[in-house]
Amino acid sequence: MGEYGDTVKNWSAPFIISKTKGIDALIDGHSHEVTPNLKIKNLDGKEIPITQTGTKLTHIGKLTINKNGDISTELIDKVESKDEKITALIDEFKARYEDTIKQPIGYTSFDLTVTDDNGNRIVRIQETNFGDLVTDAFLFEAEKFGGAEIAMITAGSIRVNIKSGILTYNDALTVMPFGNTVDIYEIPGQTILDELEHGVRKLPDLSGGFLQVSGLSYEVDASKESPVIVDDKGFLIKISGDIKDRRVRNVLVNNEPIDPERIYRLVSTNYLVSQNGDGHIFSGKKTILLDMAVDADALSHYIKSLGVIPEKYRNPQGRIKIH
Repeated sequence: MGEYGDTVKNWSAPFIISKTKGIDALIDGHSHEVTPNLKIKNLDGKEIPITQTGTKLTHIGKLTINKNGDISTELIDKVESKDEKITALIDEFKARYEDTIKQPIGYTSFDLTVTDDNGNRIVRIQETNFGDLVTDAFLFEAEKFGGAEIAMITAGSIRVNIKSGILTYNDALTVMPFGNTVDIYEIPGQTILDELEHGVRKLPDLSGGFLQVSGLSYEVDASKESPVIVDDKGFLIKISGDIKDRRVRNVLVNNEPIDPERIYRLVSTNYLVSQNGDGHIFSGKKTILLDMAVDADALSHYIKSLGVIPEKYRNPQGRIKIH
């Protein structure tokens, strides 16, 4: 749920504790916060520990229930020794899949990026060359199943940079580790406009729901206040005002102005469209094909078809312009 980061207050761990009783401890997650031992008073005035270990195994969480019933939490950031049985089990799994994940799938002479030089996750606020490559890969995969006009993916689904050099299947898995499926849908043009608007509602702040695209381009006037209205869980309710109040403008599909009344064929992930990822609600969607491919496999197939990543991907291609 999160403690004090990018989360709705009423869904934060401290708020939940402050409004309940009977909970002895809360082990939190997902928001990537490092919380060794936060104490929050519950409805009875008792201090309840909240803890969270960050991300990427930087810490291991330890919760101790003492003989008198007191509970304490701490984070361990260094392990002095390894368990022999666990180490052997890990080594066995590594050996089983090592040949597959190390298989070369292509080559790039430049970095494929989701962050800038300072580690800021710019894929969540602007177009990046990796966003272009991934969404193009979705369109490429869709061609095997009747094709699609537009591809979209949430920025939070593209996880890491890949350095220049030989690309392996493990790189594709590292970039897209969640195992989301790539699906084909039919979507009204107005819904696409609404979801683009929802995707930029937090600008200039980072958002995992920011949409990287292919087959489509759009501009954003980030100086305007977002007209997007969401519920307390961040799900899109509606866009207030009229078209002049929107941030998103000049939306083109294959270089033609989008038609709000037309139905478009979209290829995207089940997380975004079917599971309403990051609060996106694709009103009026019609499912055409589910489980076309796993996202990492779609990316791998496209890279294999290219062999060498073309020069056109060295820089973002101008699909998203932020003003």
